[in-house]
Amino acid sequence: MKNFRAVLAVSAFGFALLVSPTGAQAATVSQWASSASAVNIYDEAYSASQAAGAPNANSCDKPNQVWATLKRSDIASITLTYAKSVSPTQIKVYQNNVQGAVANVEVSSNGVNWTSVYTGDPTKAESGTCSDASKNFNDVLTVSVPSSASKLINKVRVTIDQTTAGWAEIDAVQLVGNKGKQSIDLAAKTLKVANSLSLPSKTSANLKVNWTTSTKNVCSIASGKLKALKKGTCKITGKNAGDGTYDSVSVAKSIVIK
Repeated sequence: MKNFRAVLAVSAFGFALLVSPTGAQAATVSQWASSASAVNIYDEAYSASQAAGAPNANSCDKPNQVWATLKRSDIASITLTYAKSVSPTQIKVYQNNVQGAVANVEVSSNGVNWTSVYTGDPTKAESGTCSDASKNFNDVLTVSVPSSASKLINKVRVTIDQTTAGWAEIDAVQLVGNKGKQSIDLAAKTLKVANSLSLPSKTSANLKVNWTTSTKNVCSIASGKLKALKKGTCKITGKNAGDGTYDSVSVAKSIVIK
């Protein structure tokens, strides 16, 4: 297999689609796939699991380093799963042996509903650089994800069309994105003296909210409830520090005590 495929590898320029993201960016997370799966594989030495983790190909078409399909003309997909869900901004596909056969890149939060963020033209497939004197064993296809695909996802599916390219192996796929945004919803603006108000205990991401007040002579907070002590302006703050998936959030409110 290796000797046959090596004939296909000649040097060429890279091919990439770049789309500039828009909007404010939150905390950036960059990660390699924690696992990968594919129905179509050449054999166990070229299984989908070889595409999990960081790129490690130190030559062209080497067993136990890249994912490859059963036949050199197959159209097939590999699904990569990541430890953290992010709002994707960029995906980098590390291609080995033959470059340019990536026909589609999709993202998903559940592995059922998929959104395409890149559609390639397989007829423009170019040879890879595995035989290049520079010893660059991976060509990187960089896909900048448009802001319209900002939903939190933890799966990427890469489809390769090798009908014109030959074996286009995948070494690794990097997912770059932002932590999700969360909010704290409290609509109340007034409260009567001696009355109490239940404060939201969770953010929109179902994370705990910690409430404090800077006007303890006007209002108090205990057991998730705000109590009006006397007339005046009650100033409160709700916070959550975030986690591996969601960014931190803080909201300040002023409630008039009547």
